[in-house]
Amino acid sequence: MIALIRKNLRLWGYGKSLALFTGCILFSISGRLNGGIAYERHILSAVSDHYYLTYFVLPIVLLSCFSFIDDDGEPVILRFQSYHSYFLKKWIGVGLIAVILTAVQTGAILLSSIGLPLGNEWNLAAGATEAELFSTLEQLFASPLQAFVCFTLYQLIGSWLIFGICMWIGHFTGRKWTIRIVIVLYVLSAVWIKLPAIQNIPLTSFNHLLIHAAAIHADNYVFCTVRMAGAFAPTSPEMSRYCRVLFL
Repeated sequence: MIALIRKNLRLWGYGKSLALFTGCILFSISGRLNGGIAYERHILSAVSDHYYLTYFVLPIVLLSCFSFIDDDGEPVILRFQSYHSYFLKKWIGVGLIAVILTAVQTGAILLSSIGLPLGNEWNLAAGATEAELFSTLEQLFASPLQAFVCFTLYQLIGSWLIFGICMWIGHFTGRKWTIRIVIVLYVLSAVWIKLPAIQNIPLTSFNHLLIHAAAIHADNYVFCTVRMAGAFAPTSPEMSRYCRVLFL
């Protein structure tokens, strides 16, 4: 398993984490230009911005998937007890990439916040751009810092789930069709915030797996997506057990 993790890290490279760090710190610093925001509220604003996450972070996560989306050759798979075992261990292994991406983003956000005054309260200046979102989060979290931790953990787990879903699609459809399917799912994520008609469809996309604020308003969309994905699985007993492990 260690060799498999090293191979996937090598295929992934570290250029995407560098791009994430650069983009995140530029976005976070630009958020400081508004002024009048405390440290804790600034880091929460940076990690919860729907546009930043949808149009910058999510593409990096999906591009990362393409680095390891293909199954390894038979000599590698045969080292494991079954394909089921190989897939799970590969999926667990690529979780390290999700950890790296989340850690890089968190580091950039915290770095961009140096020098801001402390203020772990929800009160915002009138007309602040974050007021609408924060008014919702105030009902769910005791403080902005607590919300920041939850958003970060949610993004970490969501990135790992996206990796697993893309690998699962890749196993059944091959690389060419997987790229097409992922692009369609990304387009749904990108236009979700703009088109109410799509928001009314009881089917989610990657944005609800990555963005906690979107998932808050998604009701049972994630559940519906998981169940529908399982419905497309082959009906053989072995593959049915495999899919239950992945999606239930």
